[in-house]
Amino acid sequence: MKTILVTGATGFLGRHLVGKLSQDGSRIRCIVRHPDKAQNLLQRNIELVIGDLSNQQVAFNALQGVDAIVHAAGQVGGWGNKVMYMRNNVVATRNLLEACASHGVRRFLFVSSVASYGLQPGRLLTEESPAEFISDPYCQTKLECENLVRAFSDRHRITATVLRPSIIFGPFDRRFLRRVVEAVRSGTVVTVGKRNQGPPLVYVEDVVNFTAAILRSQSTPFEIYNLSSPEDVSWERIVHEVSTQLRLRTRLVRIPFRLAYAAGSVLEFMWKLVRASRPPLVTRFRAALLGLSYQFDSSKALSVPGFPGFTPFSTALDASIRWIQQEEQLAATANRESQVRTSTSSD
Repeated sequence: MKTILVTGATGFLGRHLVGKLSQDGSRIRCIVRHPDKAQNLLQRNIELVIGDLSNQQVAFNALQGVDAIVHAAGQVGGWGNKVMYMRNNVVATRNLLEACASHGVRRFLFVSSVASYGLQPGRLLTEESPAEFISDPYCQTKLECENLVRAFSDRHRITATVLRPSIIFGPFDRRFLRRVVEAVRSGTVVTVGKRNQGPPLVYVEDVVNFTAAILRSQSTPFEIYNLSSPEDVSWERIVHEVSTQLRLRTRLVRIPFRLAYAAGSVLEFMWKLVRASRPPLVTRFRAALLGLSYQFDSSKALSVPGFPGFTPFSTALDASIRWIQQEEQLAATANRESQVRTSTSSD
């Protein structure tokens, strides 16, 4: 039985990866920074290593007896200082790679992002397309991590894979779809860009299924794969389908890209002046991600043996909305039970 180390296991993608890889018969070990967030892993009898990957010793200790690494942890989003992104992305990845080489681990899979291309709207981007520089710490550090993986693969003969997913959504997604649902319920969804334009998406189960397939099948030393659904989905369609499922009436308001980008620039400047820890509602990165049209060629991924392909958007959305509704029902039940206990104790 193989032992696979999964990083980022308490996150959205990570918990799906742990479920799939353990289901396929692998022994799973996870590095977690906050054990209080790892209750679902403990319930599955997953081996936990507590620590921060920016600590080199943590990485070295965690890799003893490991056969493969799936590195899905990292600092995400488009807000924060570069020091933070360097520590949580570049330093953590370098530590894992050095530990990998030291322990003789021969398989390394790194979950990167299409953000490593920079912002190149209006072009069909393949794995061979060169990256364009952008002064965003997330994009910069993702690309730097990819270069580290490639260099270590060449130097230490490690079979390495870089995955470049677009915006991942699905059950347990609290960054994309949950926010869309909240906006739909408010009655107004505000987005950026032209009519019939939408974000590049990929369903979480597709990323997970591809990861399992490529871990089994890759024979070449180093490969990069785009993972983005070839189905174009506009914001009009997203809002319509979510509204229909929730049985609500919602209007979509579009803001011109240039206006949103300028607003993001001003808000970022103000937020940095007051040293805010949370990002403003609009940032330049967010405006560019949502307000421009991107195309990523994922035909290379479709050629991998064992990968069933990309799930239709409507099917993926149905499963995601069902999860949100089930979670809300559980929360409502727990709240009612808590109120009953409080009332009983008061009596």
